[in-house]
Amino acid sequence: MDYRSTSIRHSAASRGTRSPEIHANLFIQCGYTIGETEFECWDRLWKAHASDPDVDGEEWVSYLAAIQEHFRNSYENFPDEFFFWGDFSGDRTLDLKIAKPAVLTGHLLTDLQKYLQLNGEKMWRIRIPIYFEADDPHRVIVVYSDTLDIPSLQKALEPNRAP
Repeated sequence: MDYRSTSIRHSAASRGTRSPEIHANLFIQCGYTIGETEFECWDRLWKAHASDPDVDGEEWVSYLAAIQEHFRNSYENFPDEFFFWGDFSGDRTLDLKIAKPAVLTGHLLTDLQKYLQLNGEKMWRIRIPIYFEADDPHRVIVVYSDTLDIPSLQKALEPNRAP
């Protein structure tokens, strides 16, 4: 993976710490969460930048069709082992379902990020849930055009210990 053009950050929530501010790049404006977000903000609509125009269903469906076509042509295991799913929710977020864990590689993350950099004017993001348990919603990789937000797996891999 080429780390020169990508920053990788671990969110405060994924590290098990609380920060008085959600993230330095996060602003809430006009009902939208702007920039890189923490899990706690996902109940709001999202924009990469405050100046981004609102998205409509037609743009969302067109972008989804284009990215699906790209990955169908680039990966022989798409959409069998990983695929985009969901409905238009009002922002430029796509959700990627990983059906086989071996598919989630640095190469795939790089390809997703390159697609976001070259298409959609850097206004889109892709969320990839990596739940270990049904009640573990904080385990989500988020691919932005210039950042990969990867949650820490340390807590998920530690055995539960009685106090």
